[in-house]
Amino acid sequence: MKLLVLILGFILVACTGHYEGDEFDLAKLKESRVTLFEAIPVDGKISAQWWPAAILNIKPKEIRSEENGIYIVLDSFWAEESGLFIPSVNKKFKPGVNDNSIYVLLDYDIYSYHIKK
Repeated sequence: MKLLVLILGFILVACTGHYEGDEFDLAKLKESRVTLFEAIPVDGKISAQWWPAAILNIKPKEIRSEENGIYIVLDSFWAEESGLFIPSVNKKFKPGVNDNSIYVLLDYDIYSYHIKK
């Protein structure tokens, strides 16, 4: 029984969620946007060689470039993922809640996101 409680505790701690703006230097992350959007993704992923210091400091698991913007993956667990999202300048991004994702504006057009796949 104790083992089961311990395992359930680890699962709850490992669950992904949203981040708060005060956890990051948002001004430096805003400056890093240019470099990320100039990067040439391979299979949708941006190689660590393109990651500016401000991005390296938050220790992302992965950075993806998609049509609507850049996803900086900070945490993932089974069918969930969370991190930071920077929308593309030339695309109309409508943040909010839909069936499987939630976006919360932190500042400087940087969002915290949580996706259930």
